[in-house]
Amino acid sequence: MEEFKAPKLTQSEALARIQAVMQEISTMGANDSEFASIQRIMEGVFGGTIEPEAGVLEAQGIRDAKMDYH
Repeated sequence: MEEFKAPKLTQSEALARIQAVMQEISTMGANDSEFASIQRIMEGVFGGTIEPEAGVLEAQGIRDAKMDYH
């Protein structure tokens, strides 16, 4: 049986998802370093030093950690 592989995210799709995560974080308040971290991820995805999927996962991890904290 052939393994199913989801299509890779494009750079544009990843950046849109990361921006959505940033918007979610902005509604949580008490933002310290989250925006700078998300911006660094976006720059890495845009510049090609971070794979799109990895960037989305990293941004989601920041959001999830913030949710666990509050």
